[in-house]
Amino acid sequence: MPSNVKSQCTDKLTHAARRENVSVRRFCDNFATTTPFQVRQHAAKIHSALAKAFLFFHSEFEKGNVMKLLNCQDGRRDIADQVIRFGAVAREQIRVDVQTLIGRSSYQVDADAATMADIGAAAIGKQLLQHERMKLAEFGMGLGEPFIVIEGLPEQADLPPTPQMFHDDAVVQSTDCQLLGAMRLAGLHPVAYTSENYGRLMRNVAPAATALNAVSSHGSKEPLEFHTDNGYEFEGSGCVCSPSPQYLWFAGLRNQDANGNPVPTEVLRVSDIVDQASTTLLTTIQQPIFRIMPGQSNSRAPIDHVPLLERNPVTGEWRLRFNCNGSQTVGLTRDAKHATKELIEQIDSMEELAVSIVVAPGRLLGFDNYRVLHRRSSFEPGEDLSQARWLRRCFACRDLRNGQRIDPRHRPYVWK
Repeated sequence: MPSNVKSQCTDKLTHAARRENVSVRRFCDNFATTTPFQVRQHAAKIHSALAKAFLFFHSEFEKGNVMKLLNCQDGRRDIADQVIRFGAVAREQIRVDVQTLIGRSSYQVDADAATMADIGAAAIGKQLLQHERMKLAEFGMGLGEPFIVIEGLPEQADLPPTPQMFHDDAVVQSTDCQLLGAMRLAGLHPVAYTSENYGRLMRNVAPAATALNAVSSHGSKEPLEFHTDNGYEFEGSGCVCSPSPQYLWFAGLRNQDANGNPVPTEVLRVSDIVDQASTTLLTTIQQPIFRIMPGQSNSRAPIDHVPLLERNPVTGEWRLRFNCNGSQTVGLTRDAKHATKELIEQIDSMEELAVSIVVAPGRLLGFDNYRVLHRRSSFEPGEDLSQARWLRRCFACRDLRNGQRIDPRHRPYVWK
């Protein structure tokens, strides 16, 4: 077992113990050399949930399967550092704090987003360790890994049937508070567009009976190929129109197909795409010779004569606007058409580098829409759509002033 993996698992156990108010630092320091008997002997004296963790990790040390335990694993790099996990004690405290702060109120996210973000940030923030706070802040500044997962959060109580399109947001207000609170802790603001989702902040990512074959978040029978959402101008680029959302956040409410299997979301780093692209391809896709068409769920006009790939002038990170659906990214010259085809073929060959993440109940996923592509495979939702897959999705930006707000006073989160 590599020493760095042992060290990472030791740290994970230490953090878990801290959340359960159990002191196990001395044991963890010597964890790699303890025997199974010593593990069981020590585990008998501590919190039962943590005891199971010790035994489980120790057995996997012996089998060399530690990497398989990680909820997010791309087969090449250990990305567990991008996962913030809460234990049972922290989870219950978050639940209590959120419910206490909500009280008897019935919040609607489009009217009460600021208050709900305050509630979620207060409840979650109390349970974060310092390095976890820094991780969220760095993610929100477009630094480090371009995605983050928060798990072990309270699941939505009294979950109603999966809606068709829209419903009363108040029935999932505790989940929305957590989602908005995590965004607030990352220094981000929720944002919606008049051209998409009817200008509402939260989108129900769920199969709709009238759209099962649509290539959108309301479909299921057609795959969503690797893409960035709403590939307009980049935030902070000085564009006249409202930019595309830099961040997407998802919260899990239900996430399984008709056979009970989880439906993952996959993300692919733009940096990996750049690393494998030829010099000719990179040169071509940085030229303003492409047209970006809107997605099926968006009524905005196409944008012409833009590059696909640019560098962020502040962070130096690569950022991409692209959709592997050939009808939505159009080359305007012969070279551009060839580059579009080559880029799709390259991305199709990079499956082993994609990170598969199940947005299960009690889990949040956030990713940088400029620095990753994401996709979802087709799935069968089953005959009873009231129990079908259901995620909540919200766009986010660094600064609401970077877009054209329709009503800064009454609807500050909505861009034209």
